Amino acid sequence: MSVSVIIPAYNVEEYIGTCLSCLTQQSLKDIEIICVDDGSTDRTVDIIKEYLNIDSRIKLLIQKHAGAGAARNNGMDNATRKYISFIDADDKIDFNFLQLLFEKAEAYDADIAAAGLIRIKGKLNKKLVDYKKSEKTLDLAQKTKLLRYPYIESVANKLFRLDFIKKNNICFQTIETSEDKLFVLQSILKCKNVVSVPNTNYYYCDRFNSSVHKKDKKTKANKKLMRMFAIKLLQKDSEIGLRRLVRLIKLSLFSKKRYIYKLLVK
Repeated sequence: MSVSVIIPAYNVEEYIGTCLSCLTQQSLKDIEIICVDDGSTDRTVDIIKEYLNIDSRIKLLIQKHAGAGAARNNGMDNATRKYISFIDADDKIDFNFLQLLFEKAEAYDADIAAAGLIRIKGKLNKKLVDYKKSEKTLDLAQKTKLLRYPYIESVANKLFRLDFIKKNNICFQTIETSEDKLFVLQSILKCKNVVSVPNTNYYYCDRFNSSVHKKDKKTKANKKLMRMFAIKLLQKDSEIGLRRLVRLIKLSLFSKKRYIYKLLVK
């Protein structure tokens, strides 16, 4: 009844062991940990198998290289718990992260629960999202404000109710970068409510060689494709006017300098 944790893994032999140790030591014990290997060519699979032999809560899925979006979709298709959480293999979470999000989601009957978010870059830590109390909101603009743009776009610090995701056919786009932005935006537009969760954090490791730092032509093409997907999908589902929606996509979805809730509340 609790949480399925989905980890897309591609050539992360340096990090996957630490990530799995963090998850197996969570205060919430009734979880399943779904590792989706995305065609790794290093020792990632071997390391996962070592942990799998020790902890029966760990499952391993292997697919041809198709990107993090496809790996997350694969994990969702095989998830069996009430809620899902997405953890990147090189990131960490607090000891009580899953337990507090699960308890608040249950207490508030929320489709989405969100925790604090801290960026680790070298020796520096920066709080990106820091909740002081639990708040529940239903209004679209307030949901957007509560989730703290521009960091709302990340799936990392959130818990999602699986039946809500499946009922609304929400999935990740199978491109190499920015695949989580549309997933989160669709979820916010369609969910009945959101709850914030204080006193626990997701630690995002900002590595220079990660996909978010790639600025090649393929990345730019992927972002252009995402804008097209977003406009097509949200025209049908959103109550936002088309002109404002286009501004939302172009100015906010892929920009760290804009706040979507400012557009929503106008």
